[in-house]
This record gives sequence, structure tokens and C-alpha cells, in this order.
Amino acid sequence: MMPIDLHPDICESIQQLKSSDKPIVFRNGLSLMTMDEWRHFLMQDCGLIEDTRHYDTEGDMQKKNWWEISYIPEKSNTYAHSSTPQPLHTDNAWFQNPAEINFFVMWKQSIKGGAQLILPISRLLESLANEQPDLLNDLTSVPVVIKKGVGQFENHTTIITKGKQPRIFWNYYRTQRTSKLINTMCEAFFKFLGSALSSNMVDTLYCQSGDCFAFNDTLLLHGRQAFEAKLPRDRVLYQSMWRIPES
Repeated sequence: MMPIDLHPDICESIQQLKSSDKPIVFRNGLSLMTMDEWRHFLMQDCGLIEDTRHYDTEGDMQKKNWWEISYIPEKSNTYAHSSTPQPLHTDNAWFQNPAEINFFVMWKQSIKGGAQLILPISRLLESLANEQPDLLNDLTSVPVVIKKGVGQFENHTTIITKGKQPRIFWNYYRTQRTSKLINTMCEAFFKFLGSALSSNMVDTLYCQSGDCFAFNDTLLLHGRQAFEAKLPRDRVLYQSMWRIPES
């Protein structure tokens, strides 16, 4: 996860996220372009398709170019606005046609803590195959429904899809427990990922204020360490989501 500088081949670096399960980092990216300029760059220069679908903390669908993830004490019952650790997950698991690329701007980092936690799917699959092959078999063969909010969007999938490029769709709290098998599988996977946090499986990515980073949401799991915060918006992260055009 070495940072890369902005250069004429930056679009190629971003487009490589189509098949890469590693994040890319732009140190002090806000000194290179504003948020609006980054958005225009991703759309016009890199050819990505903006996906403005977001669910708010009430579970209602909103359309926004940038989604704010910030510390807000009165809303701290949700991970987006708390200072607590965030478990490993994918952001768009409940969409059947999710945005692959997540692009983030660290507007204001906390004084202490708040690092991103990254688990690439290649490393996850290797570990599951070696340590819990039966769980891996369930994750790749048992259909589940993942949904958030009311109504139109839900994803019918296996948690890990097979194929030339395996992908993962995981949200512990949004996977519907419609059978004992699914419940047992989800609990076992959640426990496995919790143990992974204290191992060398998970990478730590710390971004300072002004840094930008991006990753493929379907090719890795990510979470967040706890951080120190007292006042509203002591930590502010902006997120935008992008689909890769079909070739």
C-alpha cells in the first residue's frame, strides 16, 4: 500500500482497481485538486460512472455526490458517526449492481486513532482455505439476502462469489438470517474476522488530513480503528462511489 504521486498515468492507476484488492493512496491529495476537481477528474479523465446512491442513518435512500462520515455525538449509535471501532465489511453489499470503486477524502483526521483496516480478498481466501475450509465452502455456496432500508434494493448472492475474479459482499448486520445455516455461517465469519484483526492478515492504513485514498469495495474488506473525539466533526471523511464501465 505504497502511496503514489499524482502523475499523467494516474487514471491507469485508478483503473487498475478493477482487478486489484489493494488500496491506492494520494498523500496530501487535497493540495493537488479540490473535491470537486477530483470528482470531475474521476468522471471525465478516468471515465468512471458516478454512483450517488447512499442510505442515510435512518435507512432512507439519498442521492449525493459526496457522503460525509463524521463524528456526531447525537448520532453515535451508528458507525458512520461514532468514534468506536468499525468491523470489517463492504460498503455496498446490499446492491445487486454495486459501485466497485470507493474514493475517499480525509478532510479532517482525529488527533489519535482512526486508521483504516484493510483485508484483501486474496489473503482472506488463502486463510479461510487453510484454517476453515468448511466455512469457505458455505461462504461461496449458501445464497443470502443482504438489504438495507425499505423497499427497492436488496442483493441475492453468496457472500463470496466464485469465478475468475472472486468478489465479496459482506455486512454482518444487514445479512438476513432466514435460516439456522445462514445464522451459523454469519456468526462464524464474524468471529473469524474479529480474530483476524489481531493477526498479520489485516493491513493498517493511516491517512492524515488532506490525504485521499481509493479501493475496490468488492475485492477487500475494510474497517476502522477507534479514535479520540470530543467535539462534533472532530473527524471528517468524505466518500464518493464509482462504477467501472463495461468493456
